Amino acid sequence: MALPLVSEDMSRLASELTKNLAGNPQFASSEVTANRDRVVVHWHGKESPELAGIISSHKTVPIEIRQTKFLPGDLRQRIARLSKADIDLASYSVNHDGSGFRISVSQSAENRKSPAEIARHYEAELQAPVAVSEASPEPANSYTRQFDNYWHLGGARIYSWTNGTYNGACTSGFTVRQNITGNEGTMFAAHCARLGTQWSAWDGGPYYYPWGNVTANDYYHDGSIIHSGTSYGFIWTSTWDSDVYTQINGDAYAYVGQEICYSGSYSGLSCGNIVKNTAETYQFQGYPTQITAFRSENISSQPAAGNGDSGGPGYQLVSTLLGCKTLGSGYYFGSADRGRNKLPRRPWSGGRAQMQFNCLGHVSSKHRCCHGMVHPHVLTIGLV
Repeated sequence: MALPLVSEDMSRLASELTKNLAGNPQFASSEVTANRDRVVVHWHGKESPELAGIISSHKTVPIEIRQTKFLPGDLRQRIARLSKADIDLASYSVNHDGSGFRISVSQSAENRKSPAEIARHYEAELQAPVAVSEASPEPANSYTRQFDNYWHLGGARIYSWTNGTYNGACTSGFTVRQNITGNEGTMFAAHCARLGTQWSAWDGGPYYYPWGNVTANDYYHDGSIIHSGTSYGFIWTSTWDSDVYTQINGDAYAYVGQEICYSGSYSGLSCGNIVKNTAETYQFQGYPTQITAFRSENISSQPAAGNGDSGGPGYQLVSTLLGCKTLGSGYYFGSADRGRNKLPRRPWSGGRAQMQFNCLGHVSSKHRCCHGMVHPHVLTIGLV
């Protein structure tokens, strides 16, 4: 782990704040400080009864209410209105502390503007400070795989069957079960496949074994479910070719300062990824909708995810009286960012970058594109 473990009570409070207050216009985010000594609530104005109630139910956790400069709900409305009219806006988010915005834009080579020029333009539009990222989100799917032909755990390499041939590989996410029907399945990323697409696992030899078909998509969160018929509550961890797995012991919502470990079938286990924002919106080229996700950045500037890791699970470890607990946070790789001075010239699905950011994991990683910034997504659709 890159940062100290978060206590279970502190993690539960930060998660509960995000879950219950996300739609409140006064609420920007909940944050656990880097030294794990308190939960910070980024809030605007007078404390609401709902906030007071949540805080009073967690009296053992140190809490600081930090006032935001702007009303967070107003900021969210401003950027949402602008995004509908501005086709160049590739991604956007309200800063976790309610101080302004973070954006990236799509630019042609012949009409490129400097970040300062872009910031001035959008600050005039939004009437608040704007930070410009030169990264632009791209899908992280690939065309090779690992294998798990029996257990169907999260973090396995899965392979699509299209037009009579096996094609692009992605990574399986958390397993799920529909409470009413009892149907079982696997979460992964919608940009990997369309509804009805068949997915399989390889045995390392001449045979492929059915994993299941895609039965549900939530394009807004880049989420899909494969109806696999299994739902073991474990995920593969450690290296890309590991036989090590761990049990998921609970769930959680994202909060700023949360450290996430990702487990992709190409990159293997990557920890030290710190949540920087819990609501960022962007769009892939050719993708049917905008996507809402949260954003993490690797604290050591190491590659966290890349080609082939799409769909894979992420989790956090929390400290309890009995030791560590693994909490699956309902998220999974949906994309990794393509950024200046980070990736090869030809990234995942188009666009431009200037320099290579070497990948970790599988031996073919020298041919892959990776980044330390990842946009995981929360799955909201049901298994059908």
